[in-house]
Amino acid sequence: MIDLSGKSAVVTGGSRGIGRAIVTRLAEQGADVCFSFRRDQAAADEVAAAITALGRHALPVQADVTDPAAAEALIKAATGEFGKIDILV
Repeated sequence: MIDLSGKSAVVTGGSRGIGRAIVTRLAEQGADVCFSFRRDQAAADEVAAAITALGRHALPVQADVTDPAAAEALIKAATGEFGKIDILV
């Protein structure tokens, strides 16, 4: 495994399926993770709780990244919270 301690990641569509698996793996490897979700707040909260249980910081952001303004807001939220973005998925 790669040590991602001290790194921050942004994952689009991180509350379900492949995105959720990516978010989880990044957190398992030490990254703090900001992830977008479209509608399912409960699923996003579940993922955030799992990340927090791993000792990492989770930032779920409701955003439709096909909308440029929403995508920009996602990136601003991540940089505001983490100070930088090391990984973008």
